[in-house]
Amino acid sequence: MSAGARILPLLPLLWGCAAASAPVDTGVTLPAGALRLLEELGPPVISTLDPQTSAKEAWFSVASGGFAYELDAGEGGDVTLAYTPPAAEGESGYDRSRIVRITPDGVVEPVACRDAKGVWCFYPAVAPDSARTWFVIEGDEVASGAAHALAYVDAAGDTPHEAVAMGTEPAISPDGAHVAWVAIDPDTLRRSLVVGDADGAVERVLLGSGVVTDISSPFFSADGTWLYFVVPTVSVSMLDWIVPGALAHGNHDVAADWWRVPTAGGEVEQVTHLETIQYDGRAHPDGRWFAAATREGVLVVDGETGGATSVLAARTIRALAWVR
Repeated sequence: MSAGARILPLLPLLWGCAAASAPVDTGVTLPAGALRLLEELGPPVISTLDPQTSAKEAWFSVASGGFAYELDAGEGGDVTLAYTPPAAEGESGYDRSRIVRITPDGVVEPVACRDAKGVWCFYPAVAPDSARTWFVIEGDEVASGAAHALAYVDAAGDTPHEAVAMGTEPAISPDGAHVAWVAIDPDTLRRSLVVGDADGAVERVLLGSGVVTDISSPFFSADGTWLYFVVPTVSVSMLDWIVPGALAHGNHDVAADWWRVPTAGGEVEQVTHLETIQYDGRAHPDGRWFAAATREGVLVVDGETGGATSVLAARTIRALAWVR
């Protein structure tokens, strides 16, 4: 029986579990600011959301025939995307073959990677106060021969500098001094959570493999003292059954919650008890809140208590970032 056939009986169980835990209205004033949202429509749209009013408006539409996956917000309101360019007439198109920047004027500027067969680039992360852009490379872009690697460029069009073999999902600290990532053991394929310096040199392992069922979607708190991440609420054996052999792509369609660990090292703790599919999360600059993209829409979460307020009901949001 194929993996696709085996997953079908589990879907009612996962959906039922998520539906039982609705977001909690905290009854407090939500943070000011704006979120950029990636809506995976056909083709995808980047929207701007005001969490206080739930007002949403389209900001950029991907050209017909193209697609987009993860995003990060840069200085001045621009957005960096993992991008599938529309295929030229009579030619083949290649999925996730580019990292691009969308300017506030809606211009698509190339940042890294090649629109070519056997090239994949995804999970962009933009360093603050710097031209450096981190991302994950896979396929022919990985000079070391690893299955995938963390890489960066310091200027658009540079050859990617391969920094961490078998690393994925980079997160950059607010001061730009540290990079965290999910490290994948090449033999066991188990995930651990690692923090390094600004160039990707390992400083410490914050969470070893096997402590939790899985690790994905890390982001730093606004003051850099915590690293938040997603942990599925299913068992390790069930996760292996649902998503066998998952490597660089960490967003599994299974119920999960947000956890955190001190960046200086220490005990992990669970933050939310939402038991729904989590796609992405980012800290608000004021330090108390973070936004999360879930199966049901966008939540604003109190990072200390885990109290969550729904600010947008939508099943198409797959990534988000606060406008800097």
